[in-house]
Amino acid sequence: LPRDALIYAAQLEDAQLLCQTLQGCRDAMECMRDHASEVYRVETGRPYSPTRGSRVSRGVTASMIDARDYLASRIRERREQFAPEGPVVAFSGGQVWEDHEGLWRGLDSIKARIPEMILATTAQTKGCDAIAQAWAAARGVKVILFKLDRRLGAKAAFVRNDRLLALRPVEAVVCEGSGIQMNLAQKLRQAGVPLHVVKLDETVKARLAQPKTDLPKSRDEFDPWTQDDYYRDMVNGGRQRRR
Repeated sequence: LPRDALIYAAQLEDAQLLCQTLQGCRDAMECMRDHASEVYRVETGRPYSPTRGSRVSRGVTASMIDARDYLASRIRERREQFAPEGPVVAFSGGQVWEDHEGLWRGLDSIKARIPEMILATTAQTKGCDAIAQAWAAARGVKVILFKLDRRLGAKAAFVRNDRLLALRPVEAVVCEGSGIQMNLAQKLRQAGVPLHVVKLDETVKARLAQPKTDLPKSRDEFDPWTQDDYYRDMVNGGRQRRR
């Protein structure tokens, strides 16, 4: 009935107004949070990262739109915030690293070639990953954090490498670290992803070196950190190892 239609239309307008008001409140909270996180980054030199969940935000502009267009646009917008589209650059490294300027220069060179890049890291809270996240915060680059799924136990780091590779990165940077970085570098190389391998400074490596038992190695063992002729710092490609 026309009368019922008017009632439903009024209820829809009220619901739309409430939804827009709540979204405005959320946007205001996100704006204050973004300002506080920027102050935190400037004061500490490290980007703010939530303990749990994601952190997304957007600018707010005044507009008048149809209810159906508004709802459809909001769904698309939230999907883009949590699933950003663009070329992915994978990044991983050890937890001990001192040359942050070298990493920043390398990432700047990649961003110059891939302006719309999205950085995907292994989300460690110190070392190379923390440096890369600080760079992304300073350059306004979106970051996807691949944190460990502790429920997977000892294989969690290797599963994380597989999930990172599933994004089909267009380029990757792996800094010398542990066997986890070796595994990721091997998988990226096998997938044909252009790879930059950055080695740890020799003086730092000597200081951190611990006595280890020399074990026999297989001829086919992948050990990029000792293959100077196979990998070069920040250089793509490489020759295949000879048997």
